[in-house]
Amino acid sequence: MNRSAMFTDLCELTMAASCVHAAWPRLFKIQERFLDEFSHLEEKYKSLQDVSGEHPVKLSPRLKNLQSRVVRQIKSQTNEEKGEL
Repeated sequence: MNRSAMFTDLCELTMAASCVHAAWPRLFKIQERFLDEFSHLEEKYKSLQDVSGEHPVKLSPRLKNLQSRVVRQIKSQTNEEKGEL
């Protein structure tokens, strides 16, 4: 499968107005696509051995804010459910 065909596949309409318009790809197609994409990577990116350096992940202020709101909402819902029992 060439790259433009894969891009077209990604842009395919799959849902609209809560209705499914296309089936999800089968597992073997996903595997096939992964293997094709993986074959284009340089060898140094394929190995999980001898990985050097750290790659810290930091949350942006917006994401931290969202995280706090979601945690508060979940705690609130949990407390409400406990009160209902």
